[in-house]
Amino acid sequence: MTPVLPDVDEKLTLMLSFADPLSLTPLQWLLLAQIPQRCTLRHLSEGRDPFAVKKALSSLLLSGLVQRTGRIMPAGTIRVRLAVAKGYTREEEAVELDQEIVAGWRASGVFAGRVLVGGHVFTALARQGLGKSIVMSAPACRLCGVRDSQEVDVTLAP
Repeated sequence: MTPVLPDVDEKLTLMLSFADPLSLTPLQWLLLAQIPQRCTLRHLSEGRDPFAVKKALSSLLLSGLVQRTGRIMPAGTIRVRLAVAKGYTREEEAVELDQEIVAGWRASGVFAGRVLVGGHVFTALARQGLGKSIVMSAPACRLCGVRDSQEVDVTLAP
């Protein structure tokens, strides 16, 4: 029985149980390690043989170690490093993005000042010199379920 492979932009999640020893290939171990950060087939296939990734992922799906979420990640997703501002004094639900990220979205004609982080919509504020990072308040991070220095997907809000 072959599982149906996910759409290239469908988010994947881990369902690990180490009750039984795992017998996996090196590529399967690598995919398991990378799924929390690179959670779509598109991201997992970058720089690798797509056929080998699909074959390894198919076995992981069949075993139940990896599950499909059914959630499609937008193609305009940008992966950025998160920095938590503990003593944040501005609006609690504001996200500060690097000027270059905001400028790129504005140039495409689709940026409306709102972004989607962890399924929550926030107001975005542009700031110079963050270097592919975003700054969020600690309460906003807790709301999204993300930790300091974690890589997160930042998408334009619908």
